[in-house]
Amino acid sequence: VTEGEQRLLVEAALATAAEEVEATAARGGLPMLSSALRFVQRSKVRGHVVVAAHVNGEAPGRRALLQATLVAYEAALDQAGAVDFADLISMAGVVLERCPEVRSIIQAELQAVVVDEFQDTSAPQLALLRAIVGDQHGKITAVGDPRQRIFSFQGSCAGQFEAFLRDFQAREISLDENFRSTARICGFAAAVLGHASDMSCDMQDIVAKHPSGEGAPIEVVVCRTTACEIYHIQASVLRSRLTGREWRGAV
Repeated sequence: VTEGEQRLLVEAALATAAEEVEATAARGGLPMLSSALRFVQRSKVRGHVVVAAHVNGEAPGRRALLQATLVAYEAALDQAGAVDFADLISMAGVVLERCPEVRSIIQAELQAVVVDEFQDTSAPQLALLRAIVGDQHGKITAVGDPRQRIFSFQGSCAGQFEAFLRDFQAREISLDENFRSTARICGFAAAVLGHASDMSCDMQDIVAKHPSGEGAPIEVVVCRTTACEIYHIQASVLRSRLTGREWRGAV
C-alpha cells in the first residue's frame, strides 16, 4: 500500500477499534489519527504486532485502543491481500532465511551494497542486510551520522553503527571535511550536537571547506508550519541578495 492508502486504512481501523473499545472515548477521547499512524508504523517496524486488544481483562485505555487499531489494520491488510513497507522488509528477510537457493542467487550476483543515511535504519533492515550480504563483508558500506538520526518515530534504532561494525567486521572511516556548510554552521552544529554518539569522529574536528568561509551569522527561527518555514527561508535569501551577500551560504 502507498502512504496515502496506509493512512486511510489506519483511519478506518481506528474507527473500528473505537466502536469496540467504547469506554476509551469517555475516559479522554480518541487518539489523533497521526498518533495512531505512528503507533502502527513503529509497532510494525519493531515487530510488535499484538493479537489481542485487551490484556488480562483490564479496563480498556488509550493504549488498548491503539492496539485494537493495529489489530484492525492488520485484518484490513489481510482482507485486501496487501502489504505495507514494514511487511516488505520482514517478508524479504523471511524469504532469504527460508530459501537458501534464493539467497545464493542474490549473493552470487552481488557486487556492492551502499546504504546511505544509515542512522535512520531499523533493526529489521539491518537483519535484512545481514541476510543479503552473508559473509561477503567487504562488499557493504554504510554512510551516515548517528547524530542526525531523525526517524526514531518510524523505528530507527540507536546503536546501528556499532552493530554494523560488529556484524560486518567493518572499519570506521571518519570524513572530517564539510564542503556543504559554512564555518558558522559547522560550529553551531558542534555546539548543539556535541558528543551525541559513541563514534570516534568529534564534531569539533570537522573542518568547513565551504567557499563562503565563515558565512552569515546563525539565526534561530521557530516555525510551526511548513508555510512559515518557507517564508523565513525566502526572506533570508532575499535579504542576503539585497545586501550583496552570498545567499547560498545564508540558509
